[in-house]
Amino acid sequence: MTGSGRRDGGFGPPVYPDRSTARNHLGRLGVMAQLSMVDGRVARALCAWVCAHRRAAASFARMLMPDLPEPIAAGGVDHSWPSFSETLERVILAAEARTWIDGIITPVEFIVGADDRAMDVPYLRELAGSYSNVNLRIWPETGHDLPLTRSVDAVDVLLAHQRPGTMTVHMSDAMDPYGVGCATSHWG
Repeated sequence: MTGSGRRDGGFGPPVYPDRSTARNHLGRLGVMAQLSMVDGRVARALCAWVCAHRRAAASFARMLMPDLPEPIAAGGVDHSWPSFSETLERVILAAEARTWIDGIITPVEFIVGADDRAMDVPYLRELAGSYSNVNLRIWPETGHDLPLTRSVDAVDVLLAHQRPGTMTVHMSDAMDPYGVGCATSHWG
């Protein structure tokens, strides 16, 4: 990811300075997020129930997340324990943003909703102020589901950075366990 001519970015990136801050912010997403992080046994039991009862879990997910399109809310339970636990541990709670940003020389753009309770906006501002290649955009009146609720704007951002044949968009597993949603892109 160094010097390739690409731009990297994320919508609602799960970027935190430490484990405690990550847990605090993710816990704001609701009951399911809180239960998923209480302790490994509770999270594993919850995940096992979801896996054994996908249809019921999808119905609950749609009720718990009425602002999301039904297929997206229902898809939030479509994961496995290894996917859930490894994403939580390695991507979110590891809190290694500074480490990976230190290794990136391409421009990085974080886009977050002003009303996103899961984001640590002061920390994202700190990162943007500390690195010349990091930019932060805060979209007003938007929550954590900004790529869904402002999909036209999100696509416009991606297309504005596109060179023919160079843009790829990756949805990480962070989308599934708690609706955290981490879309990362390589913009050409």
